[in-house]
Amino acid sequence: MLGSQPTRITRNLKLLRPNPLVHYEQRVGVLRVFFNVEERRASVLVLSVGRKEGAGLWIGGREVRI
Repeated sequence: MLGSQPTRITRNLKLLRPNPLVHYEQRVGVLRVFFNVEERRASVLVLSVGRKEGAGLWIGGREVRI
């Protein structure tokens, strides 16, 4: 999905609230992939992958809020 239509909003892919770090979140089971799309370069830049546990999100062994 990210390769062919990275900005197409679906049940598992959403546009995040405006923030300076990341624009999109893709759900893949318990994993969350956070990425931006560079349309000029026709590329997807994955910034982080986290694990969803209950209401928490864990990235690099630390609980974070996005």
